[in-house]
Order: sequence, then structure tokens, then C-alpha cells
Amino acid sequence: MKKTLLLTFTVILIQGFMNLIQAQCSPDMTYTVTGAYPNPIVDGAVNVSYTDTVTLVFPDDTTISGFTLALDSAIIDSVTNLPAGLTSTCMTANCTSYLITPGQPVYSCLEIHGTPTVPVTGQTFDINVTFYTTFFGQVQSISQTLNSSVTINQSVSLANLHSSSDLLLFPNPSLGNITINAEDVENVQIFNVLGEQVFNNDYNNASNIELDLTSFSNGTYMTIVKTGSETYRKKLILE
Repeated sequence: MKKTLLLTFTVILIQGFMNLIQAQCSPDMTYTVTGAYPNPIVDGAVNVSYTDTVTLVFPDDTTISGFTLALDSAIIDSVTNLPAGLTSTCMTANCTSYLITPGQPVYSCLEIHGTPTVPVTGQTFDINVTFYTTFFGQVQSISQTLNSSVTINQSVSLANLHSSSDLLLFPNPSLGNITINAEDVENVQIFNVLGEQVFNNDYNNASNIELDLTSFSNGTYMTIVKTGSETYRKKLILE
């Protein structure tokens, strides 16, 4: 019996490592709470080709009838309510992820891509997942829906949201006091790992912005900086 359990666990570990090797995207493992990240994902623009990667964090265990059971695998069943023109592609074999390290979350990722055709603001889309575990020799499944959101702008000028040397955010990691350097900054937003907006402020074409975030909890945040011509996204780590 022990040999069978050991063999089963070894097979699961090998499957997990193979999935990570075969994956065409890399999950951001700084996220540790179950969910879909970032939230929101990168903005897009109508009739402009779009691609972004979503990191999925699944729990390493679940509870059934009072028993805490290790998660064997997680399968992405579907992604629904994406804006018109966008679709999703699983980036792991068979849309399946396996537990690799006991006590650590199970990670996966998927790609959102296409050419959006209509503008939307903060549209929530659903990632429907099924978790599998074994309970007294019987496979058990648990369904869950994770969420993220996306904005599709009418203006093409807002389509470029990728990090750029034109934007400096430092120090990063930071103890809480940061400086943002960019041309013609109009707005700065900061989101926590749960996708909750924790900072939002407008500026009048500023080029040097100093923020005191010492009251924020330590962790990973997503900073979105909008200028007169572009919108940038940069990850910020507070220590």
C-alpha cells in the first residue's frame, strides 16, 4: 500500500514538472493567494491585436467531511464572459496543473488574446476550474470560479500597456516611499493581489511623482500609470 501511494505521488510530481516545462507561459509565483492575477489585466484597444497572460493560483489542499486532503490536480474547464473578439488558450497540457510541492499553491497560466471589437470598462470574466483530490480511494471533484477583469478602450493610444524604459518606478522593492518618473502623467492607480484598488489619484501632466505607501501592507502590488499618450503597468513589491 505504501509503495502504491509513493508511486502515485511520484507520478503526480513528474506530471507537474512536465507541465511547467511544456507550458508556453510562466506563472508569476509571487502570488500566493488563490485567484487569477493580475486583476485587472492589461488594457486593450478596439481593433488592436491583444495578448496578455493570466496567472492562476490554486490551493494545495481542500477539506471534505472534516478531512484536509492534498489537491491532486486542477483543470481549467472554460473561460467565459470575455469581451467580444477575445478568446483564451490554456498554456499547460490538457489545461491541467498538478501539485508539485506539498504546502505550496498549485500554479497555472493562460493566454488571453485576439482583437477586441467593442469598448468595455472593467469587464469581469470567469475562469471555471475543477479541483481533484482522492478521499478514501475515491476521486472527488470541487468546482470553483476565479475572476479577473479587463478594459478595452476606444482609443488606440491606450493600447500600449507594457513596461517601458520611458517609465521609472523606484526603489523597487521598496519600504514604502517610491518615485515615479514619466512624461505627462495623468493618473496613477495601484491594485493589491486581490485586484482591489488601493490607490487612485489624478495628476496634471506631472513628470516626477513621490508616493508615501508606508501605510500599505507588505506584498506585491500592480501599478498602472496613465500618461497623455500611453498607459504602463509595473509590478511593485513593498517590504
